[in-house]
Amino acid sequence: MEASLNQRAKETLDRAMNDLKEVNESGGWEVFGHGKKIEQMRKPSDVLFLIRGVCTIPLDHETVKAFVEKPENRPKFFTDISEVRVLETLSDGSQITLNVIKCPPGVSDRESITVCGVRVDDEENIYIAERSIDYGHPVQDGKVRVDLHMSGFVIQPVGPRECTLAYIFNLDPKGALPEAFVNLVQKKQAKVPGIVRELLKSGER
Repeated sequence: MEASLNQRAKETLDRAMNDLKEVNESGGWEVFGHGKKIEQMRKPSDVLFLIRGVCTIPLDHETVKAFVEKPENRPKFFTDISEVRVLETLSDGSQITLNVIKCPPGVSDRESITVCGVRVDDEENIYIAERSIDYGHPVQDGKVRVDLHMSGFVIQPVGPRECTLAYIFNLDPKGALPEAFVNLVQKKQAKVPGIVRELLKSGER
């Protein structure tokens, strides 16, 4: 008997959450950039991208969580995402979303269908993870469906009104991409926490 969507989504999110925590706590990162008090890191992976960016934000962790978990806010800090559409909200509050990813001229735009959810551990660390899931939604004309192995935020409180925000990104883009574009994507993804911080400082919620 085929597992229900809710069951498959929970199992997928469980794996994504475990991977997110494990990768965030792992060593072996190569620091390839600094800017505006953000560390940009990468390391070898079975897929093309394994990126981590981290910074400190002078706000409480719940405020940061409320901002980054909203699907409609994604295009604000993921500058390569042109559209996010919630396809379904599941019984536990997790969501199935369609994400359209802009690519440079000559490269087909990508899209992903992911399940995204939130977990909080005993130390009030917040994990917001997403991973590709088989949902049966047809690929849009002219797009290439990519496999998002794992992506997510780790928000850790360090004081009453301060937290660290890490973003981790692990994607198989399904097809060769120009090296210059790969380097650009790596840098842009690692800068995501800094973009979130600046948006929040400007009053975005």
